[in-house]
Amino acid sequence: MDFFVQADGYEITIADGASRSLSAYLSKKKDVTCIFVLTDTNTRSRCLPALLSSVPELEDASILEVRPGENAKSLDAVSSLALRMVELGADRNSLLISLGGGVVGDLGG
Repeated sequence: MDFFVQADGYEITIADGASRSLSAYLSKKKDVTCIFVLTDTNTRSRCLPALLSSVPELEDASILEVRPGENAKSLDAVSSLALRMVELGADRNSLLISLGGGVVGDLGG
């Protein structure tokens, strides 16, 4: 079952087979200039390999990593992530994928 939520012009998708949905979405989005995947160290080792192997469109994505846990959630962390994204070429047509929940979802949001 797929859930789509529209919030302030942004689409949020929660779905079974989400990697297929993401792959299809990325195949259609020709205006995306940079793709970033935000994850924490735990999710990076446990989930990122599966995502990258199932979504070939992420081959050139830049991986952004934060520490796990609530203490990683701060304005300094947001600032560091934003600066890193700019260094890597982020612009208004960039896409940020938050892989994980909690802190990763909060920082990505």
